[in-house]
Amino acid sequence: MPRARVGFASNSREAQATQCAAGAGVAVLPCLLGDRMSPLRRIDLGEAPPGREVFIGYHRDLRPLARLRAFVDHVTAQLGAQDSPA
Repeated sequence: MPRARVGFASNSREAQATQCAAGAGVAVLPCLLGDRMSPLRRIDLGEAPPGREVFIGYHRDLRPLARLRAFVDHVTAQLGAQDSPA
């Protein structure tokens, strides 16, 4: 949408969804959020939407913990699975 203008800006995906549902415009939202809000609908622009980086930080003393490694592996797998086309 090269000629679109910013009408509302927020880091909160919930706030973006609420504004879109109120008719304020369009947003790139996670499917889990957008699909549960009935006023919203998906728009096919013919290309993949922009991505969003996710960072995880933890103290270096926790690095050897097996449960932390399992958690990081699980989250990475889940986020990676959402990158796949539905």
